[in-house]
Amino acid sequence: SLRQRYGLSAESETAASQLSSSLPENEADKKIPEALAKAVTCWLKTSSSNTVAVLFVVQEGERNSFDQRWLEYELFETHGIVTLRRTLAQVAETAVNKDDNTLCIDGHDIAVVYFRAGYTPDDYPSEIQWKGRKTLEFSSAIKCPSISYHLVGTKKVQQKLAQSGELENFIDDPVIASEMKKTFAGLWSLQFNEQLPDEKKAQAEAMENPSRFVMKPQREGGGNNIYGDDIATALKSMSDKERAAFILMQRIFPRQMDTVLVRECTASQGKGINELGIYSTYLGNGIEEEVNEYAGYLLRTKMEGVDEGGVATGYSCLNSVFLS
Repeated sequence: SLRQRYGLSAESETAASQLSSSLPENEADKKIPEALAKAVTCWLKTSSSNTVAVLFVVQEGERNSFDQRWLEYELFETHGIVTLRRTLAQVAETAVNKDDNTLCIDGHDIAVVYFRAGYTPDDYPSEIQWKGRKTLEFSSAIKCPSISYHLVGTKKVQQKLAQSGELENFIDDPVIASEMKKTFAGLWSLQFNEQLPDEKKAQAEAMENPSRFVMKPQREGGGNNIYGDDIATALKSMSDKERAAFILMQRIFPRQMDTVLVRECTASQGKGINELGIYSTYLGNGIEEEVNEYAGYLLRTKMEGVDEGGVATGYSCLNSVFLS
């Protein structure tokens, strides 16, 4: 019980129980390893290897290792699967693809490559890292994500899907496609040779009212977007080629809430805004779908007036959903 586990009084246990009943289950630390384990099982259908491992591709001097470790522990303790952690440079130095394209590292056959790095230009400072990435991509290991899914996550692809008729190429039911589009923010190209009339109009409006927009490059992790008056400056000063690296997005203004954030044991209080992300796991081969499930959530909270939203970059804090 909560009382025994935390040494609570009866009154505190009652209050804690009421609180926990309003917190939805968030089993991302279980569901993600479960999906990785299912991927290993699928890979083993075409292999007789008895030295199987999952490869975590990580950054040099990885700062985000704590949540990664929980996934590693769960993979081993619940599913009996060994994990290797290697940078792209280490992959280039030690990994080989056998004649059947099985990826082998230090005596382990890699069934699944889980990318926790490789998403930013900083991860590829030399040709060595590109060599490592190429070795991984040419192997038979299941990739998480696949290179195509990696590209789908870029802002440019999101912007193209928002154009009229594009989403319908992938969603057969027009009613479902229409409902999905209702969740889209405005997204417009800044590539001069492909701008449609409404995109030219949005760019002109961004020059007049930049606070209503965000310029986003093909980057992840926070610290790369352009906001406010800097948008007008950028649109005026950038060359066509520089501008084409960005998309223009309608800025979202979430509802503000009373918030207390704790960083480095120091609390700060004020109006905050939340961003809810949903984890999901998918495993398929283009024809058959093995896994397609909800896998938990990530809630980030930051103070009102803070533009960026990354946790690891220090802009926001982790939070929990409270259902009332």
